[in-house]
Amino acid sequence: MLEMLGAVWPALGYIAATVWMAVLIHEAGHYLAGLAVGLPARAMRIRLRPAPPHVALRDGEQWLSPEDRAYVPAFVQYRESAPAAWIFIAGGFVAETVAMVGLALATQAVAGLPAIVLLTSTAILLLYLAGDVIGSARSGEPTGDASALWRLSKAGTLTLIAVLLGARALALMMVW
Repeated sequence: MLEMLGAVWPALGYIAATVWMAVLIHEAGHYLAGLAVGLPARAMRIRLRPAPPHVALRDGEQWLSPEDRAYVPAFVQYRESAPAAWIFIAGGFVAETVAMVGLALATQAVAGLPAIVLLTSTAILLLYLAGDVIGSARSGEPTGDASALWRLSKAGTLTLIAVLLGARALALMMVW
C-alpha cells in the first residue's frame, strides 16, 4: 500500500501543477494576443481571482471581467474589429495548447509526466468546452471563450478546436 502511495503522490503533484500552469498560460495567451491585436498593456490585467480567471479590461477607472456587460464595449474602445476579438479570445486556447504540447515533448525523460500533462490539460479543455456549450445553450448567450469564438466565426472556431485537439492527440501518440 505504501509503495502505491509513493507512486500516486508525484502523479497528483504533476496533475495539480499542470492545472495551475494551464490556467495561467491560458490567461497569458489572451493577454499576449491582446497585445498582438493592438490592445495597450495598460488596458489589460490578468486576474486569477476572483474566479473564474480572466483578462480584465480597463474601462476608465474600473476593471471589467468578461461577465460584465460593458466588457465588449470596453474591448471595442481599444480595437473595433471582429477578427481582432477572435484572435484575443483564441489566444488562450492556442497558448495553452502550445505550452502543454511543448512541455510534454520536452519532459519525455520523466516517466509518465508527458502523458499526465497532456491528459490532464486536455481533460480540462474538454470539460471547459462542455461547460461552455451547456451554459450557452441554457442562457442563449456566450458563456465562455468557445461560445464567444463561435459567435464571431463558426468555421474558424471548428477549425481551431480541431487543430488544438489534433495537436494534443498527435503529441500524446508521440509520448505514449
